[in-house]
Amino acid sequence: MSNKPLYFRLSSTTMNPCTMVKPVYEQARMTWLCTGCAFPKPDTKVVDATIQEEKPDNTPLNMISGCGVGIARKDFLFSFGEDLVRQHLYLGQVFAPDNRLLENWVTFVGRHRIIVRGSKNAGVRRCVKCGRNVYFAMGQLYLYPEPPRDIAIFDAGNGRLVVSEALIERVKLNAWRKLDCIALQV
Repeated sequence: MSNKPLYFRLSSTTMNPCTMVKPVYEQARMTWLCTGCAFPKPDTKVVDATIQEEKPDNTPLNMISGCGVGIARKDFLFSFGEDLVRQHLYLGQVFAPDNRLLENWVTFVGRHRIIVRGSKNAGVRRCVKCGRNVYFAMGQLYLYPEPPRDIAIFDAGNGRLVVSEALIERVKLNAWRKLDCIALQV
């Protein structure tokens, strides 16, 4: 038996990501959104977003299409512990098209980002504009190298989170619709 820690990737199974309203998206392209890889620039922290949808799909995690930013239901995210979440994620506000605050939702950008690797069809490139590693793979998912053990929540991009085994035990997974949880070996 290995003493390596076990981690879990949490993601949405929805086929309905959110989309930013055009003026907000254009402003993002001029500020925090890398136009080379369509992800937040490495120094991006808090992102506020106005989405085209009246409300996100009924899932605890989702993403904003075309910018790599995740959104989450507050009650789901804070089930890990609000202080711990705020320690590991930058949280922003989500607005409806009429600029009404969607109080139950937040955007998130990780203070610690992680690449979930795969055993098949792996490909990687370095973004020529921001320097971020852009990675894609299929097959058996895993983490390498071993993540720092003092970090409990990682941003895996596109609305996905990687959390420690100790943290996953705090959440009643079957209480959430459209939530996928995959164990990741290191």
